[in-house]
Amino acid sequence: MVTNIDTSVFMKKQFLLAAIFTMAFPMVASPVFADGTLEISSYKNSINSLDSFIVVGTITGGSIHNPVELKVLDPNGNILYKPMVSFDGDGQFSKLFHPPLQGFESGVYTVIASQKEVSMTPELKITVLGTPSANIISTPQGPITIQADAVQGSSVINISGVTQSREGDVTIKVTAPNGNLVSVDQVTPSSR
Repeated sequence: MVTNIDTSVFMKKQFLLAAIFTMAFPMVASPVFADGTLEISSYKNSINSLDSFIVVGTITGGSIHNPVELKVLDPNGNILYKPMVSFDGDGQFSKLFHPPLQGFESGVYTVIASQKEVSMTPELKITVLGTPSANIISTPQGPITIQADAVQGSSVINISGVTQSREGDVTIKVTAPNGNLVSVDQVTPSSR
């Protein structure tokens, strides 16, 4: 005995099952980057060589477990700072950058922001006007000119200076940006 199967009913049932399965288990594409945004700005676009500047920003679409990296490049393209900055639940973040001990050299600095989950990397330009110069301090014995040279991350600061007076020792006091005393030393001016 030969049975005839109604193929149209069978096909309709398969199509209905496929539609139900697709609605119940939709395919989700997982992109490499989230569709987030990252924005940075500063209150000043130009500063003097001994000024600090702040970078503020907002991120959307990024996990608070992955901080924002702010890379500051000097006018020659060298990395000057590269901190990781956390952001709050609203995606807000900020970072204050202080000048190196000798001051920022004149030129255009570039700040680049990035985060693992956001594909865009915005840039900000900060122009430094003037050049770092020696500090001139006026004393009762006459002016003293000092210069300090240090490498970021080093614990050594080279300080040199010139005075017109040889009537006594010169006291050098180094304080941290937060006001804490780092070192005090007394030197006798040489005759050269």
